[in-house]
Amino acid sequence: MELKSYTPEVSTINETKHRTFFRSTNGETENEVIKVIEYEKYDGLTFNKKNVYNLGFGDYDIDKDDFIDTTLTGNDDQYLVFNTVLNTVPKFFETNQDDVIFIMGSDSSDEFAQECIKNCPKKRKCKEHCKKQNQRIRTYCGFITRHYENLIKDYDFSGGYIDEKGNITEVKTFEKREVYECIFVIKRK
Repeated sequence: MELKSYTPEVSTINETKHRTFFRSTNGETENEVIKVIEYEKYDGLTFNKKNVYNLGFGDYDIDKDDFIDTTLTGNDDQYLVFNTVLNTVPKFFETNQDDVIFIMGSDSSDEFAQECIKNCPKKRKCKEHCKKQNQRIRTYCGFITRHYENLIKDYDFSGGYIDEKGNITEVKTFEKREVYECIFVIKRK
């Protein structure tokens, strides 16, 4: 299932990290942002005896050779960016068919919510609960729910919950319309 997306420009692969770079733009070159999609192997973590790779993405910081996953670029291209991330999943499994992808939104923490409420650019009336909190993982869960019948032909999904200390407390088979705090993706054989 190929989705309309940006064209990846560069990909790098080593034993512990897969990176794909692309440019996000609002149609004007002055707000062009280099983004990176990264699959990074968790050292010592397994799921069903398989290696686990964290899926992350964000604005690329060339000076730190890292990415910032909490910024909002403001290019109004969130669906193109999201689809670009999703289009890397089959490519990841081409070289890592026996591994697992782990997904958790960088906007899920209480720290994110407190910072978002404090610095809200749109001055939402989020006094006690940040409306942006968990938006990214909700987007992934919603996508899987909408395309579930097609996706389960190639992938198995599990959803999980995370406690206040950051530990995964429960993992179960993905159920449509359920909102999880993390997702595990396994390529079917």
